[in-house]
Amino acid sequence: MLVDLRHPNADELAAMLAEARTAAEEAASERHCEFESDYLWSIEPIPFDAELVAMARDACVEVTGSDRVLTSGALHDAAELARIAPAAMIFTPSIAGISHAKEEDTADSDLIAGIEAFGLLANLVLTI
Repeated sequence: MLVDLRHPNADELAAMLAEARTAAEEAASERHCEFESDYLWSIEPIPFDAELVAMARDACVEVTGSDRVLTSGALHDAAELARIAPAAMIFTPSIAGISHAKEEDTADSDLIAGIEAFGLLANLVLTI
Protein backbone atom coordinates (compact mmCIF):
# COMPACT_ATOMS: atom_id res chain seq x y z
CA MET A 1 0.00 0.00 0.00
CA LEU A 2 1.21 3.48 -0.81
CA VAL A 3 -0.07 6.49 1.10
CA ASP A 4 0.12 9.85 -0.68
CA LEU A 5 -0.59 12.70 1.75
CA ARG A 6 -0.92 16.36 0.81
CA HIS A 7 -1.51 19.43 2.94
CA PRO A 8 -0.34 23.04 2.62
CA ASN A 9 1.00 23.06 6.21
CA ALA A 10 4.09 20.96 7.04
CA ASP A 11 3.04 20.35 10.66
CA GLU A 12 -0.42 19.15 9.59
CA LEU A 13 1.19 16.93 6.97
CA ALA A 14 3.43 15.33 9.62
CA ALA A 15 0.39 14.78 11.87
CA MET A 16 -1.49 13.14 8.99
CA LEU A 17 1.44 10.76 8.40
CA ALA A 18 1.56 9.83 12.09
CA GLU A 19 -2.21 9.18 12.10
CA ALA A 20 -1.94 7.02 8.98
CA ARG A 21 0.87 4.95 10.50
CA THR A 22 -1.05 4.52 13.77
CA ALA A 23 -4.21 3.44 11.93
CA ALA A 24 -2.24 0.94 9.83
CA GLU A 25 -0.46 -0.46 12.90
CA GLU A 26 -3.77 -0.86 14.75
CA ALA A 27 -5.44 -2.54 11.76
CA ALA A 28 -2.53 -4.97 11.41
CA SER A 29 -2.56 -5.75 15.13
CA GLU A 30 -6.31 -6.43 15.15
CA ARG A 31 -5.82 -8.87 12.28
CA HIS A 32 -2.69 -10.48 13.78
CA CYS A 33 -0.60 -9.29 10.85
CA GLU A 34 2.87 -7.86 10.74
CA PHE A 35 3.21 -4.19 9.93
CA GLU A 36 6.19 -2.60 8.26
CA SER A 37 6.52 0.97 7.09
CA ASP A 38 9.07 2.59 4.79
CA TYR A 39 9.33 6.32 4.29
CA LEU A 40 9.85 6.77 0.56
CA TRP A 41 9.94 10.47 -0.21
CA SER A 42 8.58 13.89 0.67
CA ILE A 43 8.94 17.57 -0.02
CA GLU A 44 8.03 20.53 2.11
CA PRO A 45 4.80 22.19 0.98
CA ILE A 46 5.48 24.90 -1.60
CA PRO A 47 2.86 27.64 -1.47
CA PHE A 48 1.54 29.19 -4.65
CA ASP A 49 0.98 32.91 -5.00
CA ALA A 50 -2.27 33.82 -3.21
CA GLU A 51 -3.23 36.50 -5.73
CA LEU A 52 -2.68 34.19 -8.71
CA VAL A 53 -4.61 31.40 -6.99
CA ALA A 54 -7.52 33.81 -6.40
CA MET A 55 -7.40 34.87 -10.05
CA ALA A 56 -7.32 31.23 -11.19
CA ARG A 57 -10.32 30.47 -8.97
CA ASP A 58 -12.21 33.41 -10.46
CA ALA A 59 -11.41 32.18 -13.98
CA CYS A 60 -12.62 28.68 -13.13
CA VAL A 61 -15.86 30.04 -11.65
CA GLU A 62 -16.44 32.16 -14.74
CA VAL A 63 -15.95 29.20 -17.08
CA THR A 64 -17.52 26.35 -15.09
CA GLY A 65 -19.55 27.99 -12.34
CA SER A 66 -17.40 26.45 -9.60
CA ASP A 67 -13.89 26.13 -8.26
CA ARG A 68 -11.99 23.96 -5.82
CA VAL A 69 -8.62 24.47 -4.17
CA LEU A 70 -6.34 21.43 -4.26
CA THR A 71 -3.01 20.94 -2.57
CA SER A 72 -0.52 19.42 -4.96
CA GLY A 73 2.41 17.52 -3.54
CA ALA A 74 3.72 16.46 -6.90
CA LEU A 75 6.80 17.98 -8.46
CA HIS A 76 5.05 19.93 -11.17
CA ASP A 77 7.14 22.55 -12.95
CA ALA A 78 4.95 25.19 -11.30
CA ALA A 79 6.06 24.00 -7.85
CA GLU A 80 9.69 24.58 -8.73
CA LEU A 81 8.86 27.91 -10.34
CA ALA A 82 6.94 28.95 -7.19
CA ARG A 83 10.20 28.85 -5.26
CA ILE A 84 11.44 31.90 -7.20
CA ALA A 85 8.41 33.55 -8.85
CA PRO A 86 4.65 33.88 -8.44
CA ALA A 87 2.92 30.70 -9.67
CA ALA A 88 -0.41 28.88 -9.63
CA MET A 89 -1.97 25.92 -11.43
CA ILE A 90 -5.31 25.01 -12.96
CA PHE A 91 -6.19 21.32 -12.73
CA THR A 92 -8.76 19.43 -14.78
CA PRO A 93 -10.39 16.31 -13.32
CA SER A 94 -9.26 12.86 -14.38
CA ILE A 95 -11.93 10.33 -15.30
CA ALA A 96 -12.68 8.10 -12.28
CA GLY A 97 -10.08 10.07 -10.29
CA ILE A 98 -7.22 8.10 -11.85
CA SER A 99 -4.16 10.33 -11.98
CA HIS A 100 -0.48 9.80 -12.69
CA ALA A 101 -1.11 6.36 -14.19
CA LYS A 102 -1.25 4.98 -17.72
CA GLU A 103 -5.05 4.72 -17.39
CA GLU A 104 -5.36 8.46 -16.70
CA ASP A 105 -7.69 10.31 -19.06
CA THR A 106 -9.67 13.54 -19.00
CA ALA A 107 -12.97 14.23 -20.76
CA ASP A 108 -12.71 16.59 -23.72
CA SER A 109 -15.25 18.92 -22.11
CA ASP A 110 -13.06 19.21 -19.00
CA LEU A 111 -9.96 19.83 -21.10
CA ILE A 112 -11.78 22.60 -22.99
CA ALA A 113 -12.95 24.16 -19.71
CA GLY A 114 -9.40 24.06 -18.33
CA ILE A 115 -8.00 25.69 -21.46
CA GLU A 116 -10.68 28.39 -21.36
CA ALA A 117 -10.02 29.08 -17.66
CA PHE A 118 -6.29 29.24 -18.32
CA GLY A 119 -6.91 31.69 -21.16
CA LEU A 120 -8.97 33.92 -18.87
CA LEU A 121 -6.26 33.74 -16.21
CA ALA A 122 -3.58 34.64 -18.76
CA ASN A 123 -5.62 37.64 -19.88
CA LEU A 124 -6.09 38.76 -16.27
CA VAL A 125 -2.39 38.47 -15.55
CA LEU A 126 -1.46 40.37 -18.71
CA THR A 127 -3.67 43.28 -17.67
CA ILE A 128 -1.94 43.72 -14.30
